[in-house]
Amino acid sequence: MNKRWIVVGMTCLSLLFGQLGQASAAVAPAMGSAQLSTYEETFSSADTSLSGIMSSRQFNFQTEEYWKVDEVKIHVDYKASPLTKRERSSVTLSLNGKKFHSFRPDVSDDPKRRLTVSVPKELLVKGNNTLTIEGYIVTTDANQICMPSEKRDNWLQLFATAGASIRYTSEAIKPSIRDFNRHFIGMDTVSDERNALAIPKSSKPAELEAAVYALSGFAKQNRLKQKQIPMYAFDADALKGKTAVVAVALYDQLPAAWKSELGNVDVAQAAVIRVIRTGTQPTLVVTSQDPTMLVKAGRLLANQELVKQLDGDTKMVSGDTDVATPEVTISKDMKLTDNGDKLKGWMHQEKSYFISLPANRTIAEASKIHLDMRYATNLDFDRSMVTVLINNTPIGSKKLNMDLANKDTLTLPIPKNLDVTGNFTVTVAFDLELRNVVCMEPQDEMPWAFITKDSVLQLKTKDKTELLFDSYPNPFLR
Repeated sequence: MNKRWIVVGMTCLSLLFGQLGQASAAVAPAMGSAQLSTYEETFSSADTSLSGIMSSRQFNFQTEEYWKVDEVKIHVDYKASPLTKRERSSVTLSLNGKKFHSFRPDVSDDPKRRLTVSVPKELLVKGNNTLTIEGYIVTTDANQICMPSEKRDNWLQLFATAGASIRYTSEAIKPSIRDFNRHFIGMDTVSDERNALAIPKSSKPAELEAAVYALSGFAKQNRLKQKQIPMYAFDADALKGKTAVVAVALYDQLPAAWKSELGNVDVAQAAVIRVIRTGTQPTLVVTSQDPTMLVKAGRLLANQELVKQLDGDTKMVSGDTDVATPEVTISKDMKLTDNGDKLKGWMHQEKSYFISLPANRTIAEASKIHLDMRYATNLDFDRSMVTVLINNTPIGSKKLNMDLANKDTLTLPIPKNLDVTGNFTVTVAFDLELRNVVCMEPQDEMPWAFITKDSVLQLKTKDKTELLFDSYPNPFLR
């Protein structure tokens, strides 16, 4: 065995035996069963706050396409300024632009308070959902005619423990490689450690290589950075309770139960990828009698763009099958909004945009954000501005100008030291100040700003090279 195979073998074995200690996890319900499950998701990895009398923040949470959502509860963990006048202050929640709940924040000495509220199901969408938290925090007495310009005492702390609890049932896995794949890399499956890639205990070089290729494809689509997809040896105890398994092996190393489910299949000079079910455990079997074809099948699973097109339960891989992973588009213009977005109200208002990237892609140099906007002409232009943030980190600001109110633009480069990998959020925050506002009742419809559909993210991405096999002294894969 040459040095390359030794490196591959050592890598896979370390994954194998490093994960076996977790094999005693509790048994989860079979995927696709009618049993209700709950997925917990936090909005942010860090605390944030609403500052000023009127302010808002946006957060995102995801639902899977195969979930039948029964209920979503929003948990807001907060602490209000001790100077808050509760009867004059309020916080409003909106989902995907629709308001659904308001409350008066409690003021207490507790480290934090929790509000839990159910979301109307009709406001939910499949995939990304945007929650907006708008605060109107008043610290002055009702008999004060004018509102003081000082805003340091108007705050509402939002804790990183805030999030969503999603109760759902999973749709059963259809007899489709594509459908099996979306369940296998689903957030709930990965979070609960209910998936695994399995290979023979005495793995041969081709089996290790094919498995690593397949694992690399699944890892690219894994949205939970803190969770990894485990690899196990064929072992009933290790795979017990797993609701989605990918088995990679040469045909003569496959367990008899899986061979039986495959039926009569010619894998002498080809490989087969097939969704089978052993008992209540859906399994994607990848096998061949030809080591070269087995590796090629692993390369196909590494190409997630191809996998998402496989609607059938079986894919035969022959010498003529094209499994090459296409070059990931490294430069493209992405619209921030299809129809434009209006922001209304005084002081700090913001709009966030969720950008989806594969887990192994990072923003490259020369990426830019081009913001096209217009805004009200009655602003105090000495104090009004717009700021753009990436994952809550500001990358630039611009003072608003009355002469440009009907057509203003802002183009900012994305700093290369942000180190943004995978999904991220672009936030456009306006500080809309009015003249003599200290003696004016705030109104919902004014002032305003509008982000037009011509606003684009000029995105250039590259592979996160430290995750590639080429970054190591010896190549892991051809």
